[in-house]
Amino acid sequence: MKAINWYCEDSNTLKADLISGGVVGLFYDSYSKLRHIAHYEPHVKPPSKSLCGGAINFSSTGIQDNICQKCLTEVQDLIK
Repeated sequence: MKAINWYCEDSNTLKADLISGGVVGLFYDSYSKLRHIAHYEPHVKPPSKSLCGGAINFSSTGIQDNICQKCLTEVQDLIK
């Protein structure tokens, strides 16, 4: 599994660049108690669903613990 090159600019959301030029972020879902990866546009458009499709609500996070394994699998072919 590729390592994800997370970075944080001016918010507490960890981000990773995609091969396509987009961005994914790491978000906490209080229902599943997991951190999920989702496409979003920083400061423009919040995420609407996680890569695994399982997250219901999103809170930005800078913590890399308890990341959804399905999201990690889905992001592997998308990241730089």
